Amino acid sequence: DKDDKCPAVKGTAENTGCPLPVAEGAEIINVSSDSMTYRINFDFDRSNLLPEAFAVLKNIVEILKADKTLSINITGHADNLGTDAGNKQVSADRAKIAKDYFLSYNIAPARVKSSFYGASRPIDNTQQWRNRRVEITIIKK
Repeated sequence: DKDDKCPAVKGTAENTGCPLPVAEGAEIINVSSDSMTYRINFDFDRSNLLPEAFAVLKNIVEILKADKTLSINITGHADNLGTDAGNKQVSADRAKIAKDYFLSYNIAPARVKSSFYGASRPIDNTQQWRNRRVEITIIKK
């Protein structure tokens, strides 16, 4: 209903209307009946985690610890500034730092998949900062 955090898909009252627990404080960018996707952003040409990313990542860790059947898929992205090789490298570094964060909290490596796409999957052609991101999808099997 209108009060759900995920009004377009069927969810439970326990999960505020979403199919999976919600990472509080994080923007849900995509949701389906068996997955939810969140985004963290990065500075230009950097792969270090920004302060606001830690809360999102910590909340996802808590969700993963509470339900060992869930897994995550991490995708690293870059803006279209710079070379293709540089953009692929920074997107790979971004995906790796996010993956390493989850592994450092003893999330089993088999539950954490990652990939990177350089600048090939932009979400905004005007505001390039939005493309400097990692997307983390929690998946229910």
